[in-house]
Amino acid sequence: MFTGEILFDIKPDGSKPITWKEHRLVTLRLAQAYKRIRSSKYNRVLQCGSSLGFRRYSNDTMKLHIANFWNV
Repeated sequence: MFTGEILFDIKPDGSKPITWKEHRLVTLRLAQAYKRIRSSKYNRVLQCGSSLGFRRYSNDTMKLHIANFWNV
């Protein structure tokens, strides 16, 4: 379900939040670079991280529960 929230994780050392939107933008730029060089990795990178599922816990925290990462 899409809620429109900007979701993020906190690094394990607690140093700074990591926004998933920033990660997705980097992935899209990488996909475009692969497209320019006509690499077969383009489609896999383009789909990488396009679907993220978060689970909300009873203490009102959320964690990434499921995702489609392609390890390219």
